[in-house]
Amino acid sequence: MRKAGIHARVDVYKDWFHAYDLFFPFTRKGKEAIRRFEEAFREAAQPYRKEQHS
Repeated sequence: MRKAGIHARVDVYKDWFHAYDLFFPFTRKGKEAIRRFEEAFREAAQPYRKEQHS
């Protein structure tokens, strides 16, 4: 992926199971995971956003 110029990131949360943030979104760890996901999503989607005119 690096050779192709594709930016990738993985977040590893020690001692967490898959989808922990979905089961425990109210915890400090869950909130942090959700914040990181949302940040990465906004960054990835930004090039595809276009202003909408009504």
